[in-house]
Amino acid sequence: MIITVASGKGGTGKTAVATSLSLLIPHSVYMDTDVEEPNGHLLLHPQISEIEECLFPVPSIDENICTFCGLCAKHCAFHALTILKEQKKVMYFPELCRNCGTCSYVCPVKGALKEVPKQKGVIRKGKVFFKENEIDFIDGIMNIGEPSPTPIIRKLKKLIDKNRITIVDAPPGTACPVIESIEMADFVILVTEPTPFGINDLKLAIEVVKHLKKDFGVIINKDRGETVQEFSSLPILLKIPFKRQFAYLYSQGKVLIEDKEGEELFLSLKKRLGI
Repeated sequence: MIITVASGKGGTGKTAVATSLSLLIPHSVYMDTDVEEPNGHLLLHPQISEIEECLFPVPSIDENICTFCGLCAKHCAFHALTILKEQKKVMYFPELCRNCGTCSYVCPVKGALKEVPKQKGVIRKGKVFFKENEIDFIDGIMNIGEPSPTPIIRKLKKLIDKNRITIVDAPPGTACPVIESIEMADFVILVTEPTPFGINDLKLAIEVVKHLKKDFGVIINKDRGETVQEFSSLPILLKIPFKRQFAYLYSQGKVLIEDKEGEELFLSLKKRLGI
């Protein structure tokens, strides 16, 4: 079973929810797909045992044998290549490249255009030990300056064992990386807060989840007990109270279930989810 924890905006407590829930499920997998800024490790303190390079093919052009026919640029759907025939030069824009391999496939001159590996980030694997429980930890870290996190997220997805319960800590927002993280889920937890920004961005996240035809539930973090009309028709899984102790634990790099009330809250969530 794959449960993706997402949110329409950052700062709602998505990682706090994902980490605490994963620790209450023995032998589960916690996967952080927010590869631009992963922070699950700050709360889980994993023992990293393996670091794998994320390598992707990028074009390398030998202008000494290139005929500058322009087929590579013509067939590149992302306009990552431009041919300057008069100057006999090929311009490559790595920010636009999506590593699809089309350019090398259509090149008619053997050896003129070949693909070489480029590292765009790393994937880390390890273990987390909490009380009597042990879980697997996986996250990705994208290199600074890389234009798109989606290829690394796709590599992370290939590591998912569908026979195990995996808690996916998705990136914030509603852009492509979030869709990539939700697309594989059996169930989606949307974490929000009772603020104007939180409610607005929750609506956007719900639209994405419904478009992907995923079952979902909502967790309201920093709940003060107010009646919020926008929440009345939503499937509310849990309300996490606005409590100083929870903020203190988070600031110390600790999970919410280290507090007795926090543990009871997430045990009730686990029961509600049927896991």
